[in-house]
Amino acid sequence: MPVSGTPLEELLAIVRRDLGAEDARILEPDETPPPIERCLSHDLAGGRRLVVTFTDAPADAEARLRRLSMLATSFHSVLEPLERTRPSRPPAALSLHEELAALVQRAYAVDAAVIDAHSPVVWGTAGEEREAPALAPDASPPTDRLRETGALRLLKASEEIEVRRLSRQYGLSSIEGTWMDPRAVELVPRALCEKYRIVPLSKSGDTLVIGMVDPRNVDAIHDLVLVTGLSVDPVVAGESMLTIFARWNDGQGDTRSYEEVMSSLDPKDREEREETAQAARADWARHLSCRRAIFEVRALPEMATLPRGGHVHTTVSGAELGYVARSFAGIYVLVLVFDAPFDELRAKRAIVHALPTIERLVLALPPLDPGPPVAGVVAIRGRRRRR
Repeated sequence: MPVSGTPLEELLAIVRRDLGAEDARILEPDETPPPIERCLSHDLAGGRRLVVTFTDAPADAEARLRRLSMLATSFHSVLEPLERTRPSRPPAALSLHEELAALVQRAYAVDAAVIDAHSPVVWGTAGEEREAPALAPDASPPTDRLRETGALRLLKASEEIEVRRLSRQYGLSSIEGTWMDPRAVELVPRALCEKYRIVPLSKSGDTLVIGMVDPRNVDAIHDLVLVTGLSVDPVVAGESMLTIFARWNDGQGDTRSYEEVMSSLDPKDREEREETAQAARADWARHLSCRRAIFEVRALPEMATLPRGGHVHTTVSGAELGYVARSFAGIYVLVLVFDAPFDELRAKRAIVHALPTIERLVLALPPLDPGPPVAGVVAIRGRRRRR
């Protein structure tokens, strides 16, 4: 089905075709959405919503919502309100982002990224790069009680190695120390902390920062958004952090079981939050797949040969992770990421089509643009008292 018209009309046509939908349109804040059982939606800036309607309720709603969120995120500039017009010549970083997003769509991938052989910088992705969370709570930690239980201690050497490995592999910050914001602790039922091995660390606005022993658990992200109604920003924590939290929280707070917590959710809240929770899980899964692929590509022996005229030409296809990596311009590597077995011929054909434009845009970037976060250690400190 050919598409023509304005960029917005073309995008809506692509959304309808890609999701097999009956209709796709933008709803203003004061417009009433169609029945929820036949539609999926993605929140946009200014209270607007991208709403997709189906003839019948889709059986694979989660997969289609994931694709909808990816399209909306990738082409966010097209979906901005008319009063926020784009410059006639968009910055190279924005153009690179949109070109990578188009590549992802053509190849039926989940993400694409550009890295180089000299630094840990990710020069561009099809999805949104995650920034390191702010971990400075507004209240002092329960240090005295921790000392009384004997739980205040540093990470064991073996834990520190594992925490740093996960941080590097998944592009996340890690934590040290024992600072926890009581406001965050009160928001998360203890049963969720125990089930998913997480520690509530800080709350800032509508974002909850949590420490995760296993950041690969995407179900934890879904349930936390569903229960708290907040955005969730994970960092990596060690087992000792869980021990500290368990001892400090022993016999206090919410003592319900996981089943009791989930069954007690207000039906209206659950319905309103389910879409957001599913999108958060899908976005976190995308981030993990992309970062794992980048981690594996950086470990390839061929990466060390790029500055000396070598090349990276690698294809990996697995049940849960696959990628195609192609080097260009001497030191850069394009990584196209999949979370399931994929059509290698389609992927390689899409890369051949997109690579000249991607190379031109990467070479047009300023030396430090973009400057995404690098995995590291974040020390969480209490607020200083004013004298």
